Amino acid sequence: MRELMEAARAGTPVLIGDLRARLLQQSSGTVECLLTLASGETRCFVMPVPDRSSLAGGEELLFRYLQAEIYNHLAVIGGNRLRICFDRSRTELSEVVGRVVDSFQLDRAPGERTGVA
Repeated sequence: MRELMEAARAGTPVLIGDLRARLLQQSSGTVECLLTLASGETRCFVMPVPDRSSLAGGEELLFRYLQAEIYNHLAVIGGNRLRICFDRSRTELSEVVGRVVDSFQLDRAPGERTGVA
């Protein structure tokens, strides 16, 4: 995980697949998303997250990873509702997930959203 964080800080591209694979190896928890489609069907996708010690200093990389995974699912599948489930006792994870949710600008009308940056 440290190598990927250092690469990201240095401006070297970090592929989402490489990050996901590393997180799967070092995962101590998950962020689960329940995406309700227009048909009413619900799809679940799970994103591994590192333990507290591995996350230290890597909050921005985790933010970008979660944001990209959610964006990719929404862009490909669409959906009417997204429910995000995770261990809220992990305050550092709560902060990152909160930033991810805020980045989608749900408090704005669709025409006023500037997109995920």
